[in-house]
Amino acid sequence: MGLKIDIVRAQPKELARIEEIENQSFPDPWSLSLFEEILANPSQSLYVAKSEKEVVGYIAFWKILEEIHILNLCVPPPYRRQGIGDNLLRFCLDHSGADVSLFSLEVRQSNIAAQKLYQKFDFKIISIRKNYYPNHEDALIMMKSNSPCMGS
Repeated sequence: MGLKIDIVRAQPKELARIEEIENQSFPDPWSLSLFEEILANPSQSLYVAKSEKEVVGYIAFWKILEEIHILNLCVPPPYRRQGIGDNLLRFCLDHSGADVSLFSLEVRQSNIAAQKLYQKFDFKIISIRKNYYPNHEDALIMMKSNSPCMGS
């Protein structure tokens, strides 16, 4: 199946590895200072997936009232397709609190693998943000409802 991983809250000493993964994975990576801001903000969360002692992925999300907005989910190329992304997303969905009724995120229109991951967890494409990314690529806005009256 996949690697044995543990998902734990990120520590400042892991930010260099998170930045390295970010740089390997995205054409317009987030800065180290942005990850530092997430760690310092009590309404934002940054968790890492660890295999042995190595960081093999991360997820950042923001709780806004009863919504979780997934800011970033990343697994470095050598560790993809081993269930790590699934585990990180499931962790976010399962550990966000009973009061959460909605999950949202943006994903690159070209990132089909990520879209398939989110769709596997019942996220639906609801809209497009034109020119969302620095390279002017569009983002798909995806949402998942936890509320029976909103559909799922």
